Amino acid sequence: MKKRQNKNRFNKKGKNTKKIIVIIAIVLLILVFLFLSINLTGQIIGQISGDATSTQLYNCTDSDNGINYFENGVCNDRLGEHADACYSSKGLAEYYCGRDQYACIRQESACPFGCIDGACMKVLCADSDNGKNSEIKGVVILNDIEHEDYCFDSEYVIEYYCSGNSTYNSLKISCDNGCLDGACAPAGAGVEQSPGTVAPTEPLAPETNKSSYLSTVIIILIIIILVIAVGIFFSKKPAKNKSFVKLSRK
Repeated sequence: MKKRQNKNRFNKKGKNTKKIIVIIAIVLLILVFLFLSINLTGQIIGQISGDATSTQLYNCTDSDNGINYFENGVCNDRLGEHADACYSSKGLAEYYCGRDQYACIRQESACPFGCIDGACMKVLCADSDNGKNSEIKGVVILNDIEHEDYCFDSEYVIEYYCSGNSTYNSLKISCDNGCLDGACAPAGAGVEQSPGTVAPTEPLAPETNKSSYLSTVIIILIIIILVIAVGIFFSKKPAKNKSFVKLSRK
């Protein structure tokens, strides 16, 4: 009778120990699942909120603020983008938002001095060095856009000049004494060619994400605890009951 009682007590203790270990393992697994779920949910919510803020309503917008013949603009509505464009050398298709601010409207207009790059030219072409003058650094101004002469390399200069009253062009000219600061250098000036130097830069330290590092450490600790719990569960041997041993010897 006593043998059975001792054996039952031992079995109960062993079962209770196993139950505790299983409960701890289940709790840890639930914690891991919740931790990963919260992180994933946060990423999804962040992505959704970012997409929501980046989504534009289908209201009409115009980059050049309405009818502006002298600026190349883009009108956006629910059908897409409508960029101002030249339909001929002196014809402009101007897009702007209607009164309801819902759709873009196309309007064709004539440009007296010509149309370039989706805008009417304001003034005639002007060249500060009066044409193809490679010895002076000049600037061509057309439709409020500047085109400055520059050195293509140490021997050639790119010279901008007006081609008529409404257009401009460029020419690559060889310099006998080398090119210096957007113009051919005069005789005897000489153009020094020195290799460019780059200041040494310190290597950038790798950026670390503290939140991802912390989450990784937590997951590793939980896995270690699970491994220890499983090891205890399978390696623990039941101790023999002393009273049971004494009775068996008798």
